[in-house]
Amino acid sequence: MTNPLLERQLKRLRRRSPDGEIDMDQLLELVATTYEELDQERKLKDRSLSLMSEEMLAMNDQLRRQTDAYVEQMMASVVDGIFSVDLEGRIQACNSAAAEIYGYQAGQLSGLDIRRLFRNASEAANADWLEADSYVSEGKDLLGVRAGGGTFPIALSISRITIDQQSFRLFIFRDITLRKAAEEALVQAKEAAEAATQAKSDFLSSMSHEIRTPLNAVIGMADLLMQSHMSPPEDEYVQTIKTSGESLLAIINDILDFSKVEAGKLEMESLPFHLRDSVQASVRMVESMAAKKGLSLSVSLADDLPDHVLGDDLRLRQVLVNLLNNA
Repeated sequence: MTNPLLERQLKRLRRRSPDGEIDMDQLLELVATTYEELDQERKLKDRSLSLMSEEMLAMNDQLRRQTDAYVEQMMASVVDGIFSVDLEGRIQACNSAAAEIYGYQAGQLSGLDIRRLFRNASEAANADWLEADSYVSEGKDLLGVRAGGGTFPIALSISRITIDQQSFRLFIFRDITLRKAAEEALVQAKEAAEAATQAKSDFLSSMSHEIRTPLNAVIGMADLLMQSHMSPPEDEYVQTIKTSGESLLAIINDILDFSKVEAGKLEMESLPFHLRDSVQASVRMVESMAAKKGLSLSVSLADDLPDHVLGDDLRLRQVLVNLLNNA
């Protein structure tokens, strides 16, 4: 196959010759000229390729620097510690958080055996988990070892990553000292609350007898007085004392019923009781206090009010007495 440039030169030479024949000297000169032109063309292409190669290398280097800077900034902004570790356990790179957590300068960690920085608190000699392709501590008793030798609780995850056929392990960890302290404080608070609850229960249990005994005595004396011969007003006074004592005893029983206090509610009864008597008894409980203030109490009940209703007599009296006391 003839070179295009040489073929063009030969055609040009034939056109210049009168008889169309090619002179040997002219041919040699033509070949030499063509060779020089080809050599110049080759050099020009080589130069172009060299410039393109340099530009591509420069662009690739710039892209690599930009990528490295981006990765470095990203790792620096992460609050968790990050180690890049080769398959033999040597640290290749780390972020600033990792160095700060462990008390090292970033350059001091490069090439360090990762096993020096972690240990299992319950099995200090067992570091097989450090060589796992995938591991998550999940709150296990895992400790980090600082530069000064001190230990701290740590949460750790390990992942094996392969880039460009090169494998390494990525260690991502967090210092959980504050979390552990909060958990311990929570446990202590729970224990203190349980102790306080038990103390309250013990107190209520010990006080129940001391409180109920004198109150029962008051109610018993009122019963005895009601069996004696008294004037109608005196009988009404004693009846008020007894009713008030019984109501107070029922309230105290509720207070001393620890299960009701813990549940935050009191059970409502549903029993038949005399509604008119309950209203009158409630009024009698506060009549003396009203009289001291120069007030008189009177009750007006509707004629169609039923004598007996179904409900909680004690709770109704409590509500009525509270309303009257606040009036």
